[in-house]
Amino acid sequence: MPTGNLQVTAVTIRGLAEHGLTESMTFFGCFVSPSEKHRTRSAPGPEPQWNQTLHCTVPEGQSVLHVEIVNEDPNRPGILGGGQVELGPVFAQGHAEQWVQINTPHGQPLGHAYLNLTFAGEGGAGLHVATGAAAPPPMYDGPPGYPQEKQAPPPHYPERGHSYSSLGPEQPLPPNYGSGTPPPFSPPAPVAYGQPQSPAGTSGSPYTPTTESPEKQKKKIPEWMKYGGAALAGAAAVGLGTWVAHEVKEHNEEEAEREAREEAAREHEAQLRREAAIQRQAEQQVREAEERARQAEERAREAEERSEEPPVYYQSREISSEERPAYGGIDDSRWR
Repeated sequence: MPTGNLQVTAVTIRGLAEHGLTESMTFFGCFVSPSEKHRTRSAPGPEPQWNQTLHCTVPEGQSVLHVEIVNEDPNRPGILGGGQVELGPVFAQGHAEQWVQINTPHGQPLGHAYLNLTFAGEGGAGLHVATGAAAPPPMYDGPPGYPQEKQAPPPHYPERGHSYSSLGPEQPLPPNYGSGTPPPFSPPAPVAYGQPQSPAGTSGSPYTPTTESPEKQKKKIPEWMKYGGAALAGAAAVGLGTWVAHEVKEHNEEEAEREAREEAAREHEAQLRREAAIQRQAEQQVREAEERARQAEERAREAEERSEEPPVYYQSREISSEERPAYGGIDDSRWR
């Protein structure tokens, strides 16, 4: 697998207006290795014009470029969506220009970002030297189901290059940038979020965020905060401070809600245990009362049986001659 330097020129993105992002303030972020993330300056509007080149190191064994579109508008901050670019054709040809499909975290099509990719392998292998003027982005017809979007002139925004000097050098555009015949564009079919990436395509792969355990997700640092220290250093210039405060507040509120739910669950469990103990005590008292009633009934039945027995009377009977005592030794049998 080739290793070297990948130049990623993020030009623009189309399709944000169809999702109500007309007042957005977005930047383009990309990485080959999650430990090395890069971003452009923020640009306003539904079709932000970045026109900024980022430099990514391609380590051994990596062949996918991950891209993300992040909104710094405090009304709707966070990652809007992302996509993946298979770098195999870029390694082979040294250069590629293409529309990359961007999907929301829920798998819905968000739009397409236009990228200019140049790869320089170690030792100069794969280096592509462009000649003449750079071609403008090809015609964008939108993904299936999108209405035709009107072409708007690039919005004007103040330079903030001094706040992003640590993100790498920015390549100036040629004086005649925008001339030439645009190549045709056939947008790829929307791909569901989270499906396995297609080995045949170079773009349009679904945006698949890294999944973590629920415990790690509770304390997870927002992905946009990993785009280098310069992103935080330029917070005052691009409104990132508001975004940071919003994320920290939201994180603290989620932690407080989670602790409140756990405390309520513990209290509910303790209440159930108390009710179960009271129920067992009541059942024991009922059994004891039934036993006492049974014993009282048995004693009453025994008393009733004793009261029904007839009384014993002494009866008179004739005394036999043998039992009769002798009187003076006289035989008185003749008088009988």
